[in-house]
Amino acid sequence: MTTAVHADISPLLEALGARDEARIIQETLDLLGPGSVPPGHITARVAVPVAWAGGDGHPLLVLGAAGRIAEWMRAIPAGPEPDAASQRALAPAVPLVQGLVAVADQVRVGLRGQHPDLPTPITPLQLDGEGGPLPALRQAYAKGDRTRFAAVLAGLYRTGADYRSLAKNLYATLDYHYPAGGHPLIFAAGANRVLGLANWGVRVPPLIHWLVPLVVSGEADEGLADRARSYAEAPGHDLAWLRTRLSVPNEDAAGPAFRRTILDGDADAACGAVLTALRAGATPRGVASALAVAVAERLAAVAAGDRDTLDHAGHTLLYASAVHQVMRESQDPEVFPLLYTGALVVNALGRAPGAAPAAVPASTPIGGLIAPAMLRSLEHQAASGDTTGALTTARRYIQLGHAPMSLAGVLGAAASRRDTRSVPHTLPLVAAAAEEYLNLPGMGTGGMPNPSSSQSALVTAMVRLATELTGETTLADHVRDAIAARAT
Repeated sequence: MTTAVHADISPLLEALGARDEARIIQETLDLLGPGSVPPGHITARVAVPVAWAGGDGHPLLVLGAAGRIAEWMRAIPAGPEPDAASQRALAPAVPLVQGLVAVADQVRVGLRGQHPDLPTPITPLQLDGEGGPLPALRQAYAKGDRTRFAAVLAGLYRTGADYRSLAKNLYATLDYHYPAGGHPLIFAAGANRVLGLANWGVRVPPLIHWLVPLVVSGEADEGLADRARSYAEAPGHDLAWLRTRLSVPNEDAAGPAFRRTILDGDADAACGAVLTALRAGATPRGVASALAVAVAERLAAVAAGDRDTLDHAGHTLLYASAVHQVMRESQDPEVFPLLYTGALVVNALGRAPGAAPAAVPASTPIGGLIAPAMLRSLEHQAASGDTTGALTTARRYIQLGHAPMSLAGVLGAAASRRDTRSVPHTLPLVAAAAEEYLNLPGMGTGGMPNPSSSQSALVTAMVRLATELTGETTLADHVRDAIAARAT
C-alpha cells in the first residue's frame, strides 16, 4: 500500500496541464490498475497545484467529491459477467476523470512553478494583546483584510500547530457568517478534506493561498446570520457547557419532532430546537446530522420536474453537511454556534411545497433480493434517469440491511456519468447526501436492521439528485469505452 500511495503521478499532472483528455483517462486507469493507488490519494495530490492556482472554489470541491465517490465505488461487488471484476476495479475512473478534468485549467496554472509568497506570519505570541488567533481572524474577516487573515493563519502554521487547530480557528471565524450559498464554510470544509490526505505538514501554504480569498470574499451576510448571533448571545443560550457534559448521548432528542420544528417553525423556534435537543442529550454531531436529514426530507417533497428547487435544496444540504463535518472534526465550543446558523439556513427553505412527487409503490425490485443483483438493477435505473424504479430498488435494499457503502457507490457512479462540464454541481451534491447517509448515528457497515425515516430521506435525496440533475455524458462514455477496452 505504501508504494501505491506514493506512486508517481507526474504523468497524470502533465496530461492535466496539457488538457489532453485521452491521456488523462489512460493515466488514471494506469493508477487504478495493478498496485492500485487509492482514489482519495490521487485527488489529494492533484489538489495541491489546484490550490496554488487559486481562483474559483468549485473545481476543488468537485475534485474532492469525485475522490470520495470513487472510494465508495470500490465497495460495489463485481457481477458474474466476463471481465466484470476487471471492469469493476477500473470503474472508479469515471468519477475520478470527471473531477480531474474539472480542475485541468487550475493544474496547468499551478504547475508553472512560481508560487506566491504568503504574507509575513503573525504568530499567536504576537497576538496576545488581541486575545489570540481567533479574535484576530474574526477582526480581519470583519474588515475584509485578506492579508492579515492569511498572516494569522500562516503564523499558526509557523508555530507547528496541529492542522486541526488551524481548521478549528478557521471554522469558528465563520460561526455567524452566511453569504448567499454559504460558500466560505463549504469551501473551507471541502479543502480541509481533500488536502488532508496530501500530507498536511507541507500543504498548509497552498491551502491558505487558495482559501483566504474565497473565505474573506467581501460578500454580505444574509440576515439569518445576524439572527443566529442574536439568539446565541442571549442569556442562557451559550453552548460552552457542552465541553464538560458527561451524560450518555441521546441522539433521539434530535429526532422527527426536532426536524419538524426546524422546517416549519420560525427562526427563534429553530434555534430553540437546537438548544433543547442539546440539553436533552443530543450531541453536536447528532444535531448537525439531523439538520442534514431535515434538508433531505424537504428535498424529497420537491415536485417532480422542479429542477431549480431541487438544486437549491441540494445546495442547502451541502452546507448542512459542511456543518456536520465541522462537528465531527472538532469538539471545541467555539465551533458549536454553527449549529444555530445551520438551523436557520435549513429553516429558510420554508414549509413543504404543495405539490409533492408521486408516492413510490412498494414492490419487489427487478433482479431479486440478493445485494449484487439489486445493485446492478439500481445502477441501470439510476443511470437511465428512472427515478421511480431507482427509489423502489434503493428502499428495498436498505430494508434488507445491505451494505450502505455499496449503495452510496452505485448512486455516486450514476451521478458521475453526468459530465461536470454540463452539470458541475451534481457530484458534490450527491456526495454530500451519501456522506450524510453513511454518517448517520448508529449506521454500521451492514446498515440498520430497521431502516429509519432518516435513512429513507437521505436515500431519496441521493436518488433524486443522481437521477434528476441530468446532463451530457460524453466524457463518461469515453472513460467507459477505455475501461472496456482495457478489461478485455
